[in-house]
Amino acid sequence: MAKGKSKRKLILIPLYLTLGLLGVVISAYFIKEYQSRNNMAEVQAAARKDTKKGQQAAKSDDPDAVLPRFQKLAAQNPDLVGWLTIPDTVIDYPVMYKTGDNDYYLSHDFEGNSDKNGLLVLDKRCTKKGNDLNNLIHGHNMKSGTMFGALHDYTRKAFYLTHKTIIFSTLYEERTYEIVGVFHSTLGEKNTEEFQYYNYISIDSKAEFNDYIQGVKEKSLYDTGVTAYYGDKLLTLSTCENTGENGRLVVVAKRK
Repeated sequence: MAKGKSKRKLILIPLYLTLGLLGVVISAYFIKEYQSRNNMAEVQAAARKDTKKGQQAAKSDDPDAVLPRFQKLAAQNPDLVGWLTIPDTVIDYPVMYKTGDNDYYLSHDFEGNSDKNGLLVLDKRCTKKGNDLNNLIHGHNMKSGTMFGALHDYTRKAFYLTHKTIIFSTLYEERTYEIVGVFHSTLGEKNTEEFQYYNYISIDSKAEFNDYIQGVKEKSLYDTGVTAYYGDKLLTLSTCENTGENGRLVVVAKRK
């Protein structure tokens, strides 16, 4: 009998150790997730507070003057280039830019701490002021729904019909956009036949612009009834799409 009990104890000890280690890992995950959300909440609260102050301040005629709502945050982190909001969704986040680097802020928070949620990132090929004809913004597709996780709701036209507007404010001006198309894509090698939406940033001609809009419309999951014409300013939002290798979900909008 004693030997049987000893064997059971020997079997249970590794099980207890495994469960204990699993508990530590799970606890660490939730602690980091809490810290990430708490840090973001503080940045969002600061932006809202400064927005109220900005509404009371006189508007500057200087096109290079930073909007009052961003002055404190931009001083805190000069990599801030603006703010992206989709009303009535969780998407209400700062947009960051690091010269020559698309990856840093996909794994760090506003204060530079390691964070798997990351932040939204203006593509390194864009200009920091966001004055390109097409501004491309990247963000993680988080299972928790944070960052661009909620962007996947746009695969349903019913959701689009109640969320047609996107607001991307640079440090210098408020901008409102209406959605042109929503589609799935794949990151591919050069010369692939796949529509390379991510290479249409520095659009140099009307023909190239029309090629881009035609590609967006052809791949779009549904017709939004909105199109864009050469001269319109565009906004492209891109996130991972898990149904295929290197899959992406893309939302393209034009400035109103």
